[in-house]
Amino acid sequence: MEDIYLIYSLSHNDTVFYIGKSKCLWRRYLEHIKADCCTAISIYISNLLNEGYEIDLSIIDHCDKKDAKIAEKFTIKTMCSMGVPLCNVEFNPFHNRIKPMRYYDSLPEIEWLEDKIRALKQAQKNYLKIITSVHARRYIDNSKIIA
Repeated sequence: MEDIYLIYSLSHNDTVFYIGKSKCLWRRYLEHIKADCCTAISIYISNLLNEGYEIDLSIIDHCDKKDAKIAEKFTIKTMCSMGVPLCNVEFNPFHNRIKPMRYYDSLPEIEWLEDKIRALKQAQKNYLKIITSVHARRYIDNSKIIA
């Protein structure tokens, strides 16, 4: 597995509101948190941060680069079919999108952000170490069968 993409969810209080994919979780997380554009996801995150919520990122799955878009699309459609309203616009077949309430011009000081980034870096490192060792073991086991 050369380019490993991670399928992830963003949530607050155990409520998932976004599904995405990334090679680098902590960088993508920062992009979400610090986005200053007017997309549904950036406005929704801005609302949550200004109301004092912490945004959580969880790894759902992993895949090769060639399968990343399909895996993301499948996860979004699955969540939507279960009735989970998402901010995702792309691949959201039910149009049950979350509608942001208000737009803030600036973000509050986020005291927990550095700790969250550090934890995401470590979580991704640990996750990749595990799946890499699993794939290596599979390769070794398969080569024993062939040999």
